[in-house]
Amino acid sequence: MVKIERCIIKAEVPIVGVLAVPDAADSVIVLAHGFRSSKDGYTSRGLEAALTEVGFATFRFDFFGHGESGGNFSEITLSRAMDNLEAVIMYLKEREFSQMGLFGSSFGGMVTTLVAASHPEVFAIVLKSPVSDYVKKEQDRLGKTGLQLWQKTGSVNRADAGEPPQLLNYGFYEDSLKHDGYLAAAKVQSPVRIIHGDTDDVVPIEQSRQAAIVFPEAELIELPNVTHDYRGPGQFDKMVELTVDWFSRQRGGETTSS
Repeated sequence: MVKIERCIIKAEVPIVGVLAVPDAADSVIVLAHGFRSSKDGYTSRGLEAALTEVGFATFRFDFFGHGESGGNFSEITLSRAMDNLEAVIMYLKEREFSQMGLFGSSFGGMVTTLVAASHPEVFAIVLKSPVSDYVKKEQDRLGKTGLQLWQKTGSVNRADAGEPPQLLNYGFYEDSLKHDGYLAAAKVQSPVRIIHGDTDDVVPIEQSRQAAIVFPEAELIELPNVTHDYRGPGQFDKMVELTVDWFSRQRGGETTSS
């Protein structure tokens, strides 16, 4: 039986999460979603189901300006998201789980790396198509002219075609200049598995190839013909399988096989 509990964490704004605890679970996995996603996205819900089935508790939550959490999406920054994840970690420590693992998807992957650099107690980490360098990502996406326009107007529309406008303030880019995912990766003491599709057109796989070199203990799994959304036949299930496998192998202090 899995007990489901809706939680509200007091932070800069209320952070809303869902704690799922199967019987006798003593290890919890934090699920950090991607940009413009939420705790109720298919990745977080799919991992909750798979991880609780093998005895892990999970905590999926909404970042600032996403889902049910407080704040305006336009004001999200890496710094704010890091504060959110720190608040979640502190909350779960008070719940007295014996072990904590971290999962981060895309934007949540970079936030996870930045925060994990100061949390050596985390027993394992999985990063799904993580951003490691937001500055380069935005520079490549917008180009010099686009960045100048973003700075001039103060915001840019990040909604997909056909969706209502979803503005993001230029402060996101300015804040990104303060955070180097590769420098943070070098400080992470937990074993890391990176899962990334080799045809990802949102976050270039080259970022994960570089990050895998920098992490002290990391394994990069490149999935052929997989894009950022893992929507092809069997692709999402493979990502879930690899995620559950990593946390299961690392649980209880197991070492990875060479």
